[in-house]
Amino acid sequence: MHADAETIGQAYEDMQTQNQHLLKQVTDRNDYNIKLVSESVKVKQVQNVLMSEKQAIAKQLQQVKESQESLQLKIAHSEDQIKSLLTETAKASQENRHLSLNIDNAKWELTDAEKELKWLKSAIASSEKELEQNQRKISELQQDLEIERRIWEWSTLSDQ
Repeated sequence: MHADAETIGQAYEDMQTQNQHLLKQVTDRNDYNIKLVSESVKVKQVQNVLMSEKQAIAKQLQQVKESQESLQLKIAHSEDQIKSLLTETAKASQENRHLSLNIDNAKWELTDAEKELKWLKSAIASSEKELEQNQRKISELQQDLEIERRIWEWSTLSDQ
């Protein structure tokens, strides 16, 4: 009888030890799951920030494109004005001395138009440079987003 009691006591102690070990495993697993959820939330937040930045850059890019189109229209209009002024200048040179004031005025307008054309070309060059920079930023953000997506997928697969 005494041997049975010792056997039962030993079995009880073994079960207590096993229960403590299992409780530790459950606690560790729970801590790990909490960590994974936390990391998943952080990844999602980063992904959302990157998406917002991507959208903002895309909007800026669209604005630059629209600005570029507007500047190109202005250049075309200025070029048309220059052509028109050159035609007027040629006609004016054929007229008599009485029209010389009109010729001088046309030359001043031509100079102003050429300055404006030069400025517009410079503005387009600047816009194109900014467009290229924005495209590089978008490319970098897309790469970063892809890396984050792969990390998230990897962590999701690891959880399974």
